[in-house]
Amino acid sequence: MKLSAIAFRNISRNRRRSLLCILAIALAAMAIVFLFSLLAGMKADLEWNVQSFFTGQVRVRHNEFDEKEMLNPLHLRLENWPGMVREIESLDSPAQAVPRIPFPAFLEPPTVRNPDAVNAPAMGVGLLFEKEAEFQQIERYLAEGSLPRKGESEVLLGAALAKKISKKVGDTVTLITTTMRRGPNAATFTISGIAAFNVAAMNQSYFYIPLDRAQSILKMGDSVVEILVKFEKELSDKEAKALVAKTLAPEDQAVARDWRELNLMVRWIDVADISYNFMALIFFILAGTVIANSVMMIIYERMREIGTIGALGMEGREIVRLFFLEAFFMSLIGTAIGVACGIGITAWLGAIGLDFSSGMQGVDFDISSIIYPRLNLKSTLFVFFYSLTVASVSSLIPTHRAAKIEPVEALRHV
Repeated sequence: MKLSAIAFRNISRNRRRSLLCILAIALAAMAIVFLFSLLAGMKADLEWNVQSFFTGQVRVRHNEFDEKEMLNPLHLRLENWPGMVREIESLDSPAQAVPRIPFPAFLEPPTVRNPDAVNAPAMGVGLLFEKEAEFQQIERYLAEGSLPRKGESEVLLGAALAKKISKKVGDTVTLITTTMRRGPNAATFTISGIAAFNVAAMNQSYFYIPLDRAQSILKMGDSVVEILVKFEKELSDKEAKALVAKTLAPEDQAVARDWRELNLMVRWIDVADISYNFMALIFFILAGTVIANSVMMIIYERMREIGTIGALGMEGREIVRLFFLEAFFMSLIGTAIGVACGIGITAWLGAIGLDFSSGMQGVDFDISSIIYPRLNLKSTLFVFFYSLTVASVSSLIPTHRAAKIEPVEALRHV
């Protein structure tokens, strides 16, 4: 009888023992597949948020602005922004370019009539809503009301910010800020909509107004602070930066920077990759230990059986092959079930998302409160072959040891 047939018979002979081993392998494989999918979803989410809301894949600003950013130097602006946008959008590689004016402000400052007003610190952004529809898909975050209209004194508030100042759609809100020339200025806006952003920090402190109204309040004329660029075709950050840089004329006094070099929050992604890989390595070791322990335990429990087949004339090499085949078949079944379950769970949670809202409260981090796991084919295949290899190879250690034991001694094993 072939060893493979004997191995299959041995697996089915003790179903409870085999089922426990297969279950341990399946759970470990499923957990690893899901871990990789969750981490992939977190990284994709962070990349989308940073590029869509804060920096684009490439950000263009006045070449001195970033050095003095803490001083809010609005006078270091882009005056020829319409021409710059046209140049960028006319590149051979299709790109989206949107102008913006980010600026700090206080909402509902104290007045003589209302000395106990909230005076909430916030970050405003002046933008062209018609161009932002695709760039950051802003309409998908609209919870109530509508988007502000060009030329109108209307504002879109983050949901938590609106709650902080006790405002709703249709109410008016006063903001006070500093103009380009460092003078104070205030204006009253009607709340046209409230947005439920997935990023907690944006919900708590961001508001959007039409670009022309921001230019008026800040006394900036027809200029902007920055242009954010995203390419429709997947390009490396260096390639994207180089393409945008080619469109900038010396008189623009502008510089292009890719999103990874802009701030510590973006650079965290690179650190996160290392952290994720380290976490995955630890989990791999733990899962591998579970798999190896399950297989080795089964074989050590069968010392008397090994002694019996040795006494019947089976050589040590054949014994090793027999138990290797048993472990291989069980790990193949367990790994296939585990990976399939991991894919199923990932597909399900990838559709409905994992809600981390309670854990993200008070956290100033550019990651969404709802994470959608993403299946990675490469890592899933790696998990399959890793689990299969660990379980199969783990059988060799106790089997080699048992095969060297004299049959009489193995038969005495309790």
